[in-house]
Amino acid sequence: ASGITTVNDWDHNVRGPGYADANARAILDSGLRARYSYGNPDKFDPALVMDLDDILRFERDWVGASGDGRITLGMAMRGPVRTERGVCLQEWAFARDHGLPMTMHCGGRRDESGRYCELEAMAADGLLGADLQVVHAVHATRREIELLASTGTHLSLSPLTEYRSMGIPPLGTFLDAGILVSLSIDTVAIPTTADMLLQMNATLSVERARTGG
Repeated sequence: ASGITTVNDWDHNVRGPGYADANARAILDSGLRARYSYGNPDKFDPALVMDLDDILRFERDWVGASGDGRITLGMAMRGPVRTERGVCLQEWAFARDHGLPMTMHCGGRRDESGRYCELEAMAADGLLGADLQVVHAVHATRREIELLASTGTHLSLSPLTEYRSMGIPPLGTFLDAGILVSLSIDTVAIPTTADMLLQMNATLSVERARTGG
């Protein structure tokens, strides 16, 4: 109803194959196009690898003609702060071996060590790149912003959610660095709504207030 025709279905609570299939059916029933970013069960053991076999099964069953050409596939990654290093590297290698674009939360405030990603460590491990979308990163340092830009890593901001619980992202700094930035709607209940014009208007207004522009 708000003019949205394509979404990234960021599914970070896939509790089994049936849950993934139900999302695919919902996408098709809605009439939308979508990238289904296949994730793991919420609070999944950081020592365990996500269900990589079912990601390939989902691709066979739903991507292409069987999905009416409207579903593509990606991966919703936990990243290094939510997994053991070996697990993280294995999941990243799988995504890249299969050409799957990745999206990863870097949310919360910087002192929330269980949520906020370590972008410098990720760069050292070769995890950043143009096939990765980092979501939030509101408190990225100048050095981290340089790393995002130099590796071509994308950034997605969810303004109304971030203002409420994380802080105000330095949008102009991200753009000046040459980072590809998109806007997203984190949750359509509270505090936001599925209205992209509202997101854009709020983002512009807050950035002008932040910079005095």
